[in-house]
Amino acid sequence: MKKKKSELYVFYCLLVIHFSSFSQILSIDHTDLKKNGLSGFTELDFDYNKSTQVDWEFINNTYINYAALKYSLIFMNKIDINKAASSEISNNGYQHVRILYNLKKNFFIESFIQNQYDLIQDVKNRKIIGLGFKRTILNLNYIGMSIFYEYELLIDDILNKCYRFNLYNQLYFKIFNNLTSSSFLYIQPSLINFSDLRLTFKSTFSVPLFKQFFFNLTILFTHDSSPAFNIPKTNYHILNGLKFKF
Repeated sequence: MKKKKSELYVFYCLLVIHFSSFSQILSIDHTDLKKNGLSGFTELDFDYNKSTQVDWEFINNTYINYAALKYSLIFMNKIDINKAASSEISNNGYQHVRILYNLKKNFFIESFIQNQYDLIQDVKNRKIIGLGFKRTILNLNYIGMSIFYEYELLIDDILNKCYRFNLYNQLYFKIFNNLTSSSFLYIQPSLINFSDLRLTFKSTFSVPLFKQFFFNLTILFTHDSSPAFNIPKTNYHILNGLKFKF
């Protein structure tokens, strides 16, 4: 088993090396999908962000999962308040609802809807609805694929509509007794134009402070091959924050 985990880790590192200079997407962090009842977490983060010269950024992420029988209902909410160098305070965030059905051991089908806004990236509104599946490997690790329809309205009222393919995975490792690592990779090309591509890589290192409370260090790379006018294609974030898990 240790050898298998090591091989998966090496494979994932190769993916990270290849994609770490890209990204920009919907980010979905999952807990153990086989755990019945109510579970989830809430996070508070403060970060340095290299995008359109953001000086400071305060982020709250909330994740709630209710599982019963073979079904899981997931709700996610993000609020992100930014202060750029020469602009007023602005914000971005999303609301995401996802339903999963455990079709058989380690295999889930899922459907989801999302509402998103990002004034820093000049996205007035982005709506997503999709359907797909995921397979768990080694407990909290998984790989998933889906197709979704995207409706995007930019600040200058440019409207974009398309279908996108979504390939994503999570790898979770316990490095030491008090240090864990979770990494997420998302690849989202347009179905009719594969050069229209979004990528995200997110890696979080977590250290327990005391029961149910954790300190997180997160590195996030995002890339959008076709962003709004005057918005950089590639951005990165470095986040420090606290996490309460239940």
